[in-house]
Amino acid sequence: MNQGISSSTAQAQMNPAPSHLSHGGPDALGIPPHDFSTNANACGPCPPVLQALQQASVHTYPDPACTAVRQRLGRWHGVDAARIVIGASASELIFRLTAALGMIGQGRQAGAGVPSAHDPLPVRAGLPLAGASPLPPPVVWVPRHAYGDYARAAHAHGLPVRVWDTVRDTPQEAADSSRSGASCPLQLLWATEPSSPLGHTPEGLADAVHTRSSHARQTATVLQGVPGDSPPLWVLDRAYAPLRLSGTDPFTPAALDVVWQLFSPNKALGMTGVRGAWLVAPAACLNDSGSLQAELFGRLQALAPSWPLGAHGEAMLMAWPEPAVQQWLALSLDTLRDWKARLEEGLRRRGWTVLPSVSTFCCARPPRSALEAALSMMRPSDMPTPAADRFTPANQVPDTRGSSTPFGHAMRDAHTPGERTQLALLAMLRQQGIKLRDATSFGLPGWFRLGVRPPESQQALWRALEG
Repeated sequence: MNQGISSSTAQAQMNPAPSHLSHGGPDALGIPPHDFSTNANACGPCPPVLQALQQASVHTYPDPACTAVRQRLGRWHGVDAARIVIGASASELIFRLTAALGMIGQGRQAGAGVPSAHDPLPVRAGLPLAGASPLPPPVVWVPRHAYGDYARAAHAHGLPVRVWDTVRDTPQEAADSSRSGASCPLQLLWATEPSSPLGHTPEGLADAVHTRSSHARQTATVLQGVPGDSPPLWVLDRAYAPLRLSGTDPFTPAALDVVWQLFSPNKALGMTGVRGAWLVAPAACLNDSGSLQAELFGRLQALAPSWPLGAHGEAMLMAWPEPAVQQWLALSLDTLRDWKARLEEGLRRRGWTVLPSVSTFCCARPPRSALEAALSMMRPSDMPTPAADRFTPANQVPDTRGSSTPFGHAMRDAHTPGERTQLALLAMLRQQGIKLRDATSFGLPGWFRLGVRPPESQQALWRALEG
């Protein structure tokens, strides 16, 4: 674990969807002039893509099959275009993928296969036989500190969620159940690389993905009559891969061929107001029509809206592979490295604890003096109302690794001293046009995630902290 971050195991009851959630970017006060809460490329928007958006044809429908987009992205990744699944956004694909997994689980529990629209499959001999023990629902694994939509999507579809700190935390339930003859659940494992909010490669992730690749080359993952081997379906969220400032991609092409990959380029392009994303499906989706991967792929296609992209999202995805766009991105990373070094140095100089990160953001914890100073400047009426998920992090969910203690402290009064000072700092800065990302909803109370911003925004932050 990273220094200063607790690795305690926690458990919580599933809660209804909050009415409003913690996110970076604009809020009820509008667009922050100095917005450290977002991970968007601070050099953006990307001029060539902006020009493509201005030239987008908005007077007609886009191609509902996204044919040209899938072909261009397929060439970009060096894969068959049929493996590209287009979505309205990364969040939409997260929810759609989770829904597809839930539908497969329901079919298995019901004892009958449900053909998909993409690749109609026969009723599988692999589903529970008469008199067999009922199959458990699919399990969704999420990183302890991660984007909350992974867990929220699972909660929305009634799927159990478990937390991992390192990939070694994930149990070998499939192998164990195979030896015991017991039914094992389908499993979906989410990972982000580089991760958010910590901006690093999760421990053991690269080795585990490569091991997964070796296993997949030996054994097809199919729905068996009496379930025996159901290793997790892996999804790598690559949103921050284009914004890597140091190090190299830890995955080989062969390893990536057996996992799902999720891409959403709007952060790298500095235009998060334009939505659009895609999945690269594993090769087994096309090569093995009887595989679980193919079943999931078919469900995803069946659940897609008629037009997953609007004209501007289509224009952004079409522009992404263009040489001029990639050249702009590469040059912007040089600028962002310099700005990030300035940001981290300025925070440390003012007593903040800064965690290492390979991407264009970092997590930092302010000194008590900064929190108390902010609180002394705030009137009670100026204190903000916490977001619905601020003290119930979506990724703090049932964890089967030994603790039965409810995550009750996450539901505590939002006006305990530590929380009050943290909210005061956020509110004080927001009044001055500066917004930070409270990392409590990531499972990191007391920490903030700061995206790299230009020097003028950094100067505004220093003035506010020193005032």
